[in-house]
Amino acid sequence: MANSGAYTEEPENSTSEELTASSNYCTTTDKVDLECEVTFNKKRLTIVCISDTHSKLQLSDLSRIPPGDILLHAGDFTLRGSLREVHEFNILLGHLPHPVKIVIAGNHEDCLEVPSASLKLSRRLHLQKNYGVSEPHQILSNFIYLEDQSVIVSGLKIYGAPWSPLFYSTAFQLQRGEMLARKWRKIPDDVDILMTHCPPYGICDTNIQGQNCGCEALLHELQTRLKPKFHVFGHIHEGYGRMEHDGTQYINASMCTRKYKPDNPPVVFEIDNPAYKLRERVSVKGLASASNGINH
Repeated sequence: MANSGAYTEEPENSTSEELTASSNYCTTTDKVDLECEVTFNKKRLTIVCISDTHSKLQLSDLSRIPPGDILLHAGDFTLRGSLREVHEFNILLGHLPHPVKIVIAGNHEDCLEVPSASLKLSRRLHLQKNYGVSEPHQILSNFIYLEDQSVIVSGLKIYGAPWSPLFYSTAFQLQRGEMLARKWRKIPDDVDILMTHCPPYGICDTNIQGQNCGCEALLHELQTRLKPKFHVFGHIHEGYGRMEHDGTQYINASMCTRKYKPDNPPVVFEIDNPAYKLRERVSVKGLASASNGINH
């Protein structure tokens, strides 16, 4: 059953003493690579992963989500894919303190898959009247929304894609094989953290019947070309958990169980902060140059 729409007040803006730049998010109106204006001044970053919350989280549940530097949500944040659910989710996430929040869609987010050019006038008028926007994705103002895009956060390249193998003709789903392979080939070789809604075939993707439900074409890219440090996904609720394979940590972060109860805790990991390491190298180089100047 969809959320009843309890979230009505606007969230306060988050702040962090460990940020060295503005925390304003970049907009995601075009399918281009983005650069977040947040840079962290610390050696290691804490990443909090959730997925498949399906409009089941309430304000009272947010205390279950641990603090961190970056929050990742790997899709299916609605149950019925309605604009109202999307709006409620946007406000809900605004209450979380994480300086950077990144979200992709899943197969439940029907209203986000409609191309802008296909929106009927009545839908545009509804969006403008009720949400003050002209397109559905513009409702998502409290986080970075990725759809076949990457964003650079403190030197980390994070790529997000909503696709999954066709099942009951829901949103962002394509036939197995070449149609999905074309989507996965868009993922850049140098991605550090990969976010997809579906898992790769054979990795944290087993359903209640014991079937592997992940994508073979995605697995092929990971075996032959891509080497992300972390791959975060959801979609198959029963596959919740994490495993390591060939240098990549795979995380199924589905919070909802098979019975759509948000009982699974968020998954947390740490990763080196490239921006901090770069600063250290520049600082050491500067000290060496100053020392050489003194010696001469």
